[in-house]
Amino acid sequence: MAGASEIMSTISEAIRTINEAADHTVKVAQSISYKKDTLLVNQFENTIFEYAKVDSQLKEWEKVIEGYSQTLSDYQMRIDNDQQRINPHQDIHETILQDCLDSANKATENNLRAHPFIRQYQDAGFTIEDDMNDDLVTTHVHRSTTCPITKQDFVDPVKNIHCGHTYSHAAIIEIMNLNQKSGKKNRCPVGGCNRFVNENDLEPDSAMQALIDKNQK
Repeated sequence: MAGASEIMSTISEAIRTINEAADHTVKVAQSISYKKDTLLVNQFENTIFEYAKVDSQLKEWEKVIEGYSQTLSDYQMRIDNDQQRINPHQDIHETILQDCLDSANKATENNLRAHPFIRQYQDAGFTIEDDMNDDLVTTHVHRSTTCPITKQDFVDPVKNIHCGHTYSHAAIIEIMNLNQKSGKKNRCPVGGCNRFVNENDLEPDSAMQALIDKNQK
């Protein structure tokens, strides 16, 4: 049974791979958009939605594993107090992780259309047909080019693979350096976001850079 840290590492790598796949999908969709092929467009849209679903699920699992130690402690306490029965032939760590992952699998997808992959796809010039509603409305989310840290246009935008938020590269690095000196953890500086960010979690936000370049023309 793999440990929590090993599982977290695997999930982080999977999230990074999904992000790269989504980037490539958008670029390919842009490169052949001139063909006006409805079937191809639908296939790309479905692919982006599938990537968004997988990415959302991975991040749910990631949040669950982050709280694994506390869950294990609570579980052990219930056993010690005879409030929890456990099969002596069953690995307690495996039991806890399976319970946690089962809970994560039940997470809803209500906010899927606000997922960064969907915004990226829309920013590339595509629209998303909302077939979940009877009205079949077309949705579009305007993406701001203002850095949440500097309050100015992004410069060398990078994306946090864990929450999808984007920052100017120099600005987020400066914050992380200040946190390191003061012994603080690096939380995402976007208000209301409780995800962490490290330099290894940052990747170039090519969609944002393309949007900035487009606006400057």
